[in-house]
Formats: sequence, structure tokens, C-alpha cells
Amino acid sequence: MGRFLNLPEGAKTGSRIQDRAATGDRAANRQDRVGDRRDQRPDTRDQRRDNISDNRQGRRDSVSNNRQDRMDHRHDRGDQIRDHMRRHHPRLDFWHGHSNWARWRYNRPYRWATWAALGGWWGWGNSQPIYYDYGQGGNVYYEGDNVYVDGEVAATAEAYTDSAYDLAEAGSAAQPTEVKEGEWMSLGVFAVADQEKGDPNMFLQLAVNKDGVISGSYYNESTENSQTVQGSVDKTTQRAAWTIGNNKNTVFDTGIYNLTKDETQVLVHFGKEKTQTWFLVRMEDPEAK
Repeated sequence: MGRFLNLPEGAKTGSRIQDRAATGDRAANRQDRVGDRRDQRPDTRDQRRDNISDNRQGRRDSVSNNRQDRMDHRHDRGDQIRDHMRRHHPRLDFWHGHSNWARWRYNRPYRWATWAALGGWWGWGNSQPIYYDYGQGGNVYYEGDNVYVDGEVAATAEAYTDSAYDLAEAGSAAQPTEVKEGEWMSLGVFAVADQEKGDPNMFLQLAVNKDGVISGSYYNESTENSQTVQGSVDKTTQRAAWTIGNNKNTVFDTGIYNLTKDETQVLVHFGKEKTQTWFLVRMEDPEAK
């Protein structure tokens, strides 16, 4: 056949050998490329992991820096309110003439509790405190129909509000008929204010017992209205929630650890449709001056 096509003898056989050699070269090249890709994959995966880790760390650093700025701002605002109270209310005594709730004065109401004192009071030992920092940049925030805690969905907004109402109601049902010294720990007296501006005209005195029941007194300076506070603490989540007087529709909601601080945010639920963030500022004990 080779002679008929005017090809040299053995050309066809040689061509096949060359084709097989070329095929082998291509296969080897493919194998080399596959090997290269395999060699590169770990690097790519490592880079992705590193990028994800860097991004997460960047977010944590940003949140941490933002949180410190927020805390500094709150402290400055707290000092502003305390300075106002020193100048205009040096002897704030909103228990005078209110026998139904002046009973809470028995234990120096301005005295406040440290986290260590609360831990010993409840037998928590070295339990780590949970700080509830609300809003953008905090660890508790609303997004859509959900509430996020530390970046994870904790509950729907409705369920989160319901749990605050349940907590307040549990404390309301467990209110004492009398107050005995030694059974309650004072959390202090707080001015209730706007986070950004204005002077306070509402004040809260809070105390808690060993069962986690919250009680105390509320005073509205503008209306001279006084009421009793009732609520409780969830010792698992460390949330504290309470209502004032007969108003069961408005619930105050924060962390018990927050209430050991000089100033803190508090969520205020107005029914299930509206929630605002208010500001609590610890008042100084006038007797200590």
C-alpha cells in the first residue's frame, strides 16, 4: 500500500509511532496541568480561609472599636446628666410622702451592686457576665423580623418582645407583701433619659432578691407620679425585665450585668409593635458627699 501511494517503505508505521508519541506528550501535558492545579488548590483554599479569617477579624476589630467609642460617648453623656443632677437636685428624695413605696428606702437605695456581689448573692461563682449592647454596632440588634445576638438569630422580634413581657409578668406575680432587710440587694437609683440630649425627669430605684425578683420604685418629677416597679431576672440569659405600676403594656428590658454599670442602655417595648432604646444613668448617693 505504501508503494501504491508513493510513500517510503515504513512511513505509515512511523507515522503511527509519531502519533502515539504526540498523544503521549499531550497526555503528559494534561497530567502536568492537572498536577499543577492540584498543587494550587491547597494554596487557594488556604487563601480563602485566610481571607475569611481576616474579614471576620476586621469586623470584630471594627465592632470592638465602635463599641469603645459608644461606651465613651455613654460615659460622657452620663457625666453630663450627673452634673445636672448635682446642680439642680442635690438632695433628690422622691420617697418623701409616699408610704406605699417608701419601704424601699430601708437599705440605702443609692447603694449599687457589683457583678461579683450579684454572683455571690445568687451562687453563680465565676459565671461570665453578659452585656447587652443594643443597636448598630452592638451585640443585640433588630434586622428585618428577627433579633440577632452576637451575630446569630436569637428569636423573631415578636418572640423576643414576648419573652420580655413573660419575664416582667413572672416578677409581678412574685412581688413580696413586705420588704425585709437582708432579703434584697439594692441595684441603685437611675435617671431615665434620652441617649443624646435633654434633662431627665423620670427616676428608677431597683432592687433584686435571691429568687431573681425585681422590685423598687419609680418617680416622674413632671407629674409627681410614683409607682412600684415589678419584674424579674432570667438567670440563664441574664436578661432583666420589669413594668411600672399597673401599666403592663410598657416593658423595660436590659441585662442584669448592665445594671451594675454607671450608665447603660435599656430597651423599652411599647406593646409588640414598637421598641425604643432609652438610657439609664446611675445617680450618686447624696449622703456620701
